[in-house]
Amino acid sequence: MNENFKKIEYFFELDLIIKEMISNSFPNILDKNDIDELEAYEKKLISMLNKIELYLYRIVKLLNLNEDYDKQIEVLFDSYRNKLTKCQLNYNELNRSFLEIFVNMKPELVNKVNEEFKGYSMFRNLYGVLKEATSITEILHIYHSFVINNEDILQSSNEIKENGSIKLYGKDTKIANDIFINLENTLSEAEITILSVADEHIIIMLRDYGHATTLDININSDTAWINYFIPKVCNYLMIQELPGLNNIDEKSKWAKGTLRVEKANIGNYLNNFIKLIPTDEDMFKKGGIAYEFAQKSGMSK
Repeated sequence: MNENFKKIEYFFELDLIIKEMISNSFPNILDKNDIDELEAYEKKLISMLNKIELYLYRIVKLLNLNEDYDKQIEVLFDSYRNKLTKCQLNYNELNRSFLEIFVNMKPELVNKVNEEFKGYSMFRNLYGVLKEATSITEILHIYHSFVINNEDILQSSNEIKENGSIKLYGKDTKIANDIFINLENTLSEAEITILSVADEHIIIMLRDYGHATTLDININSDTAWINYFIPKVCNYLMIQELPGLNNIDEKSKWAKGTLRVEKANIGNYLNNFIKLIPTDEDMFKKGGIAYEFAQKSGMSK
């Protein structure tokens, strides 16, 4: 197991730890009129901030980012601590500050992340996007999106096996091998990267499917949850037919969705699902972003 893969493993461990800390710290169980309880809660949140700040410094180091990212974290977390102390043990203020600091997600920032972080893209404005983050959930979302859409990071792990254009990296697990076997001879020549992070976590990047579609697979018992991100809507009519899709229309630039699949059937399911994702060739068909051009030039299908 190489050093780069250990860093990737640790990144996802830290990501999960921070999310669980936030999930377990909502203020809705507090007695709004108990000053002692409110004071203890404020101290708990500040302690949690201190821990999360250290975890984010570790993420910066894992991703080999420069000191500007550390400074960004330092300034933001100082503002968080000031915001909490200014609540003066008022429940409503603490509740509002908790949401602002730990939870809130701006739709415009989510859209910017989806537009900026596209697999194997040369331009990734990570620092600029992070400057717009105002909550810890937003910061985690940005780092998570940056990692799973970064071909260089995914392929920096130890390679387990390859067959033509498909490569398997990371941990040599049964489920990752099942997925590899199901995909290796049944898809186009487009490059497929499979990163097996753990028995219950697998990331797949598909070149030339919606530019570079990513599948983030998390397995819980006998169920696999697949979150997919298609950064380029080559053909909105075809994408509208995908199972588990969030709503899109002909103006959408990207698409997301979630699938619930039986673990035992995941390899075969992925094989069939991926074939439904439009490629660049589908841009010229009805519903494609180049359909009008194709009609005028006699290229439409």
